[in-house]
Amino acid sequence: MLSKPYAKEIEVLRSQWSGSDKKVVVGIGIVTCLYVNPKTQAYWIIDYRPFDKDHDGPTKIDHGLEMLHNAVFKKQLPFRQC
Repeated sequence: MLSKPYAKEIEVLRSQWSGSDKKVVVGIGIVTCLYVNPKTQAYWIIDYRPFDKDHDGPTKIDHGLEMLHNAVFKKQLPFRQC
């Protein structure tokens, strides 16, 4: 969620929950795919994309699965089980 409290004419704006603000805010929805290192708590953004629930065909889950698929098969990021 990218909070845009003063924007009035961006067509993808919607009221939605913001985890960082801990309240409902007006903003642009973003779906992110992150890698978090459990030992160091460091994180890396692997992929992200805007999400417009009212006009987007795919769901958030569809976007997430596609981003994970791209990370494994297109970007060929090395994953291993700990």
